[in-house]
Amino acid sequence: MLRVLCSRFVRVALISNSLPCRGARLLVLCATLLAVVVCPLAAQRDFAGYTRHLWLAPDGLPEQTVQAFAQTRDGFLWIGTTGGLLRFDGAHFTLFDRQNTPALLENSIFTLTVARDGALWIGTEGGGVTRYFDGRFRTWSTHDGRDGLSNDFVRSIAQATDGTIWAGTDNGLLRLDGDRFVRVDGAGGIPQLAVHAVFADSNGDLWVGGSQLLRIRGASARAYTLPGVASQNRVKSILRTRDGTLWVGTVSGLDRLEPGDVAFQRIAGLNGTVRTLRQTADGILWIGTIGQGVYMLRGRAAEPTAAPLGLPSNTVLNFFEDSERNFWIGTQNGMLRLARTPLSIVPLPQPNDSDFGTVYLDRDGSLWVGSTDLFHVRGGVVRREVLPGLAGIHVRNVFRARDGALWVGTDGDGIFRLGSAGTAHFTTRQGLANNFIRAIAEDHDGSIWVACDEGVSHIAGAADRTHITSYRMRDGLAYFSTRALLVDGQDDVWIGTDSGLSHLHRGAFVADAATRALAQDKIWAIHEDTSGEDRSGEDTSGIWFGTRNNGLFRYRDGRMTRFTTADGLASNAIYQILEDASGRFWMSGPGGVSLFRRGDLDARAVSPQHPLAVTFFSLAELSGSVEIYGGTQSSGAITPEGEVWFPTNRGPLHIVP
Repeated sequence: MLRVLCSRFVRVALISNSLPCRGARLLVLCATLLAVVVCPLAAQRDFAGYTRHLWLAPDGLPEQTVQAFAQTRDGFLWIGTTGGLLRFDGAHFTLFDRQNTPALLENSIFTLTVARDGALWIGTEGGGVTRYFDGRFRTWSTHDGRDGLSNDFVRSIAQATDGTIWAGTDNGLLRLDGDRFVRVDGAGGIPQLAVHAVFADSNGDLWVGGSQLLRIRGASARAYTLPGVASQNRVKSILRTRDGTLWVGTVSGLDRLEPGDVAFQRIAGLNGTVRTLRQTADGILWIGTIGQGVYMLRGRAAEPTAAPLGLPSNTVLNFFEDSERNFWIGTQNGMLRLARTPLSIVPLPQPNDSDFGTVYLDRDGSLWVGSTDLFHVRGGVVRREVLPGLAGIHVRNVFRARDGALWVGTDGDGIFRLGSAGTAHFTTRQGLANNFIRAIAEDHDGSIWVACDEGVSHIAGAADRTHITSYRMRDGLAYFSTRALLVDGQDDVWIGTDSGLSHLHRGAFVADAATRALAQDKIWAIHEDTSGEDRSGEDTSGIWFGTRNNGLFRYRDGRMTRFTTADGLASNAIYQILEDASGRFWMSGPGGVSLFRRGDLDARAVSPQHPLAVTFFSLAELSGSVEIYGGTQSSGAITPEGEVWFPTNRGPLHIVP
């Protein structure tokens, strides 16, 4: 059982009537180039695909400089700081320092290593080497001449394939022999060294770097020359990646020796000190620098991330991947944990752009984002878009009609039609119910329905002879404030309002089980599922209604079925209902996104004992305060590739299942 308790973004609940939701158990689910390209001036990235959690001194660190990590067999994460050694269970820190642990002669912990027998080896800056095993500390230092240590500033500890413990210090390379360290440099063909990095590879070789770079194999040692002048080649980090490439970080950059090569090559574009290197299970090479932040090397291209976008400090001191594949970054100003997640926020160009309400999928696969300005997302690139004739107008939403025209709803300026014949503008002067547009839908005859702040309008006819019919409460509309529209497979129009549901059949409002059941509810989402026949056959499809605070409703065969948190919903507030190609519902709400199989909901409607499997993507796992938006359509989209998008207060929420 791991003791590093790192929260996850996915929860699954199997709910039936015999296991009510409140008592249910939630289960945590957890073109090849010739050279490596490192571009320090490239656009900085905010660790897309990861959630971030930062710890600083107020969160329990004795000091904010974090230099080392290790994880012992019992699952505890051990953290070396300049203010002492921490044991972390994911929620609570236990501090070991000179005040409470006499065996620790120095509080500044520089390196940590777990040996194969489970012992934790601790290298300090001035207090020698300490081992923690079976609950006891034992220290080797220069203070006791019998320990054999030549220097108390220990920069690296490694265990070779034969089990030998090696320690690199500011003055010498040492090997543990029995209960005493023995210095091996300065004699027997190994030159005298100041050692900063010791790396034992799977081939049995020991790589030692500091004032020089050596490979020690058995009793022999070979020195390697790195590119550049000697003063720039003091080694700070060494790593052999799974493809056999040896990487060496120095005070002036990064060098690599590929399998079969006889000489190291300098990686262009990275000119600072490379303090730490780590390859994660997914194959990414992480490069930590002094002053330049982090580089993530995928293939042959390295992506930079720097403070303040993704890091608390650009001085990066260590990396670690724990047994749950969380990635830890130690910096000069705190400790950062990155956890893999399918959720990410796509930032818009300016901070004030991020507060927005709609995301719409166009027919070409691109996305339209209605924010402070209008944005077009194509091929992963976000661009501000000013449509012809709409300069200075606040766009709420867009809709692409079957004839190719783009309908643009605005915040107070009515609705525009941009087509091959030019731009047409419709407002209350032409008969529109209101100039604030909340939803747009297309009828089967190509006419357009528009939901406004004060009613619903139907725009029919050709561009030169358009006719607008508006419906308000005096005409039978349930409430003036409209939120959602659907034209179903039978040409009926469903209108969700802030106080009830309206159903238009052949131009007249009708009452049925759905309108009666939802007479007092706020309906923010309406969806027709894909189970029905087309209009020429018998229609067996269901219409689904998401309410602001009263759960999910299904209308099928003249009967309404309600689903709430008692059935397994994460929330009774539903902003949007999307259905993917596999028949799964993606439902947004204030706290996150729920994923269901529609077939499970249908089965539960027939048999309340049928379990409902729910996957919940929590916004709490994203850094900062994130809130999903709803109430203006389209408030979500699924791309042909199955990627899911929702609007939030910090930019588009992107889910890659």
